[in-house]
Amino acid sequence: MSNQSDKMKEFYTILAPTSSDTCVSGALLSVNVSTDESVKWIWTHLQNGQSAVTGYQTLKKELTH
Repeated sequence: MSNQSDKMKEFYTILAPTSSDTCVSGALLSVNVSTDESVKWIWTHLQNGQSAVTGYQTLKKELTH
């Protein structure tokens, strides 16, 4: 069961880096994350030299003082 603070989180959209081929199966265009998260993009590199973002990991932002 989620708590009240989860319901109050704000979310925003991060656009994926420009890929050389967005027609690759599984290519991503954007990800929605909460304000306390960042994204690490996962790239697929093809034999023809093109690359596409095909995955991601969400990471918790470190608190700075």
